Amino acid sequence: MWERRAPLGPEHVRELTKQGVKVLVQPCKRRIFIDEEYKNAGAIIKEDISDASLIIGVKKIQPENILPNKNYMFFSHVIKAQPANMSLLDTILQRNARLFDYECITKDGRDDTPRLVAFGQYAGMAGMIDGFQGLGVRLIADGNNSPFLNVPFSFMHEDLQAGTHSLTYSLTYSLTHSLTHLLTHSLTHLLTYSQGEPKECCKSNKQMQFHRAIDLCVHWSRECRQRSPTYL
Repeated sequence: MWERRAPLGPEHVRELTKQGVKVLVQPCKRRIFIDEEYKNAGAIIKEDISDASLIIGVKKIQPENILPNKNYMFFSHVIKAQPANMSLLDTILQRNARLFDYECITKDGRDDTPRLVAFGQYAGMAGMIDGFQGLGVRLIADGNNSPFLNVPFSFMHEDLQAGTHSLTYSLTYSLTHSLTHLLTHSLTHLLTYSQGEPKECCKSNKQMQFHRAIDLCVHWSRECRQRSPTYL
């Protein structure tokens, strides 16, 4: 299992503990933040969190782990009556627990207003990285080398900037000379930006960097298709 996300970062824990809130954090070696960071922020590291009145997670919790009479906050994926998750909802009701689903937290608390907690944009970015990596695997299986094979999975990157650098590096390292001249303009702007040298046409925005890397990959992919229409 490669899940590394955390519902709260050490800086959030520090803000809560300063206000007198007791924060319990379960130990985990996979999480993007190490236990010591939470401990330094004032959290108590312990496996047993049964003393907590509110338990916060990212994705759904297995039904057997739901504690009676507790408050939970996570993405449960039950709001649309998804069949695979109805056992979780049944358990929550049976054990008299209360669920605060991120999908239901909206502006002004109305169904027709924007959600305030959403991972869609970053999930899309991670999906694009994994998509290009998967494309590289498919191409090499067909005997075609490509720069996408050198793109690590999204969970292997520490942050968005690392993902952007990974896409940029893989392309610049692997692109053949015959393709480079087609991408010189876009590549120059992307490389200058990713190295932290300001350009008048760009603002310092990490998401803009990422989208430029994606655009570059899309351009390369289209060029591959034109050269070999059956490569997919």
